[in-house]
Amino acid sequence: MEFAGIDDKGLFFKELAEEVRQAAQEAFFDDRNLWTISRTAAYLGYSPRYFKRSIATLKGFPEPIVLPTAARGGDERYEPAAAEVGGAAV
Repeated sequence: MEFAGIDDKGLFFKELAEEVRQAAQEAFFDDRNLWTISRTAAYLGYSPRYFKRSIATLKGFPEPIVLPTAARGGDERYEPAAAEVGGAAV
């Protein structure tokens, strides 16, 4: 790609950086995947430890979906929409 000058190159990289940021944000908040404890905690603005001990245990917060794994018998995941509803009640 040719650039007429430094300003054009700078604008190109700013636009590219914005597109990458938007793509990363969309991937992070993808409703088609189940969220890990870390991802759910980050979305709600808490540390994973605080989320697991204090938020996820609140009455009315959606129960996690436990996926079978080789390690420790299961891995807790949350549906993004459920975290939004549960997080709003917090």
